Amino acid sequence: MKTLSYIALIFLLTLPASISLYAQTVPDMVTDRPDQTESAVVVPLRSLQIETGYTHMDTGNFTTDELPGTLLRYGLHERIELRFAITGWVFDDASDENGFGDSEAGIKVRLYDESGMIPEAALLAGITLPTGEENFTSDEADPRIRLAFAHTLSDRFSLGYNVAAEWNTIADETELTVPYTCGLGIGLDDRFGTYVEFFGEFPEEGDSSHLFNTGVTYSILTNLQADIEGGFGLNDEAPDWFAGAGLSVRIPR
Repeated sequence: MKTLSYIALIFLLTLPASISLYAQTVPDMVTDRPDQTESAVVVPLRSLQIETGYTHMDTGNFTTDELPGTLLRYGLHERIELRFAITGWVFDDASDENGFGDSEAGIKVRLYDESGMIPEAALLAGITLPTGEENFTSDEADPRIRLAFAHTLSDRFSLGYNVAAEWNTIADETELTVPYTCGLGIGLDDRFGTYVEFFGEFPEEGDSSHLFNTGVTYSILTNLQADIEGGFGLNDEAPDWFAGAGLSVRIPR
């Protein structure tokens, strides 16, 4: 698994430069980063979209860094995309260890289009894969499911929100968690966009956590987007703060 992870890392870091020349042949793209709210949009048929970035998180007691957290999205059908997420290399100063984390394979199905007060909607389903190195894997395949909704409020404003159910195995104990997100997207001009977002989760046991997030996206080309994000916890159970930056690119058909 280590060898495959290293190959994937090299591939993902070198790919954007090799495909940017194709940028003018594809329409504008919609990404599922940098916010936590998954869009209800699927990538175009037979297109591969790569969304990758760096994240730093400070809990107050320790910090973690992840690079490159990556999501691969492939258009299998006009309403279906295949998804493969890679946690990336994790640096954990609490244990003074680092290594590749687990992966996740899944699918997104566009359920129906927006119509009046009825939002655009998609269903996401997936399962984690215990591909991580020792101390960075759950050693289990955990399922998860999510509903994504979106409303177009105006030419510049949109509202997106998710509700999910995730099963996570920690120390051989599997626990259900119910994550939620709600974000307001704002188009500043043809290239710049921003958002404000609240997200968190309700675990089966213990207290819930709630966070605030904001960020900026910039369309370098029609198929190449850069982003930055940052946020902070709203209660004691949440991390103190986090920040990140990323790059998303789509290979045209």
